Amino acid sequence: MKEYIYTNEQVLRAIEKLFPKEKVNEIQEILNLYDNQDSKGRERVFLAVLKLSQGDEEKLFHFLNEASIDFRDVLFGAEYDKNGKEISNPYKEFGIE
Repeated sequence: MKEYIYTNEQVLRAIEKLFPKEKVNEIQEILNLYDNQDSKGRERVFLAVLKLSQGDEEKLFHFLNEASIDFRDVLFGAEYDKNGKEISNPYKEFGIE
């Protein structure tokens, strides 16, 4: 199983690709509402939520709430295809290799 390690800079880049410039700080604040005892992998969860939101603020709240219930649901939705096969580079659209 591949271990994913992402950075705050990559999350910021994803926000900038999906949302208007004037919304960037607000979107960062919204993401920081995510409260999970295990902070390891927060950036991965943020990228999954951002990808699934497709730049829609309502969807962002929805998937952030889903992540708060069980973060694995959003990771699965963002990192696996409809057949359950792992996507080799799930955040390529954000310029993350």
